[in-house]
Amino acid sequence: MSLYTDDETLQYVIDICDFISQWIDDTGTILCHSSGSTGTPKEIHLEKTVMINSAIKTGEFFNLDEDCRALLCLPIQYIAGRMMLIR
Repeated sequence: MSLYTDDETLQYVIDICDFISQWIDDTGTILCHSSGSTGTPKEIHLEKTVMINSAIKTGEFFNLDEDCRALLCLPIQYIAGRMMLIR
C-alpha cells in the first residue's frame, strides 16, 4: 500500500526530492524554468548563494524566525515554489 493516494501526489513528492538532491549536490547552481507567463518558458541557472541570500532577506523583512512554518502551495518546477522550499 502506498502512502501517496494518487499519481499527482506521488509526482509532487518526486519533484521535491529531485529538487533537494539538486540543492545538496556540489554544483553552485540550480536549473529552473520560468513559468512562461510572459512568453516562452526559459531555462535559468540560479546561483544557490543568491537563493540563500534572498531567503534570508525575506525572513528579515517579514520578521520570520526559524520556527515559522509556511504552506508550500506553489509548483516546485518553477522559481517561486523552489524559493519557498529554500525559505
